[in-house]
Amino acid sequence: MHKLFYLGTVAFWLAVAAIWQGSGMTPPPAPAPAPVAAAPVEKRISRAEVARHNKPGDCWTVINGQVYDLSGYGQKHPSRPVVAMPSCGRDASRDNRTRSKGRPLTPDADTLLADFRIGPQGEP
Repeated sequence: MHKLFYLGTVAFWLAVAAIWQGSGMTPPPAPAPAPVAAAPVEKRISRAEVARHNKPGDCWTVINGQVYDLSGYGQKHPSRPVVAMPSCGRDASRDNRTRSKGRPLTPDADTLLADFRIGPQGEP
């Protein structure tokens, strides 16, 4: 009689486990990870294109391999707007590293320039 009781109890719990597993009470499978999109490739801007933008109202310059549109920079420049104008249409990396009398630029200069970046400079 004890054997019959144990067999019945085991059969009962096996049936409960089978019903529980088959009823969808198990957690759903984890979704597959989304594919990682490749970073967009920025269009490189040629020296000739930069050279065409050489006027105060249309002023592009290259600083450390990056092209900046300084057309609206005059109002934000901490000095007189005329200071940045000789850089229009050319590479101004050396000018950017030092200001008058060889003193380095302030730490805020690169932060301010980031708003005007339009892309990397490329050849030719």
